[in-house]
Amino acid sequence: MKKLLAPRTINVTYEGNNELLADEPEEIIKQVDRAGIIYLYPGWIVDPASRMAYEVAKLMQKKVKIIRDDGSTRRMIYRLVEIMKVDMTTLRGKSRKRNLVEQRMFFAYLLWRYTGMSYSGVGKILMRDHATIMAYIRNVESLAKYNKAFAKRLQAIEVFFLKNIML
Repeated sequence: MKKLLAPRTINVTYEGNNELLADEPEEIIKQVDRAGIIYLYPGWIVDPASRMAYEVAKLMQKKVKIIRDDGSTRRMIYRLVEIMKVDMTTLRGKSRKRNLVEQRMFFAYLLWRYTGMSYSGVGKILMRDHATIMAYIRNVESLAKYNKAFAKRLQAIEVFFLKNIML
């Protein structure tokens, strides 16, 4: 069975051969074409080569398997809580204060976007229903589109998070 692994284990495995995931777009396309199943690990969305491999695999209608947790998701949660300067008890609380709801929405959005977790998975962390997480993500995307101040805050947190994600 041919496998393409990205980025936590960035080897491409097919017919018993191992090689690193390429940086060049043409090489990534060739590797995806040779692979049978593409395995993506937490954090794959941060790596441009892995994102490209994912998009190419979808276009080629290859089977893509996203592995949910290798311990890095937990580290991402801790880093995100650290960056946002809020504790999990507060995020999981029932407060409807605007600033706390906004932090909850940012947290859910970033966790969903950069870990590949399902709405239910993010909901379990925040002790919310999957529909609430879907609403948070929809709200973040629409507010970021129309509210410049909100978009600026989201971008600042996202950039800071991505710069510090691997620490």
